[in-house]
Amino acid sequence: MNEVWNNTSHMQLTDLHSVSKSLDEVQQMIDEEVIREQSQKHQFIHLNLLYATIALAIISIILITAIHILLKCQYISNRQVIDILRRLVQYSSSIRRVGRENYASRIYDEVPLRAPPSP
Repeated sequence: MNEVWNNTSHMQLTDLHSVSKSLDEVQQMIDEEVIREQSQKHQFIHLNLLYATIALAIISIILITAIHILLKCQYISNRQVIDILRRLVQYSSSIRRVGRENYASRIYDEVPLRAPPSP
């Protein structure tokens, strides 16, 4: 037993106070580092969510624009694409050229509109 108690350290009481103070500083530094890492993690997550939101907004704008252009310029019927703007120009120019006749039937006779086949 004497051997265990004979292990004396050379630390004095004043040194013990400075060591405890330095341990408190180390603990404070560890806490600050943990807080900094957590804030970086949250910032990374928020940044990724922002990028995903921007990407979805851009894709939505592209799709809305494409749908608008398709609806404005083309009419799809019976697997045929009919250009409505071209037909309107032909219709209005043919009305201006000649007197009063039924040009609407002549224009739409090019591509007849039929009902889809029944199953």
